[in-house]
Amino acid sequence: MKLSIDAQEQLPRRVKGEVLTGLLYLAPDAEDLHAHLNAYAVPFNKLGEKDLCLGAGMLEKINASLR
Repeated sequence: MKLSIDAQEQLPRRVKGEVLTGLLYLAPDAEDLHAHLNAYAVPFNKLGEKDLCLGAGMLEKINASLR
C-alpha cells in the first residue's frame, strides 16, 4: 500500500517542528453548505424580533412535537 505522504516527505516537516495531523479532501463539485442545510439567507444578527420570535402558538407546536 502506497501512502500519499511517505516518511521521506515528512522528514523536512519534522526538522521544522511541523507535524502532519491529517488529510483534507476538497470536492470541487460539492454543494454549498448553506444551500445543503437550507439555511436562512440573512445572518441571524441582522434579523429583527419579528423574524426571530414566531409567537407563543408556534412555540407551543414545536414543544408539543418534542414531547
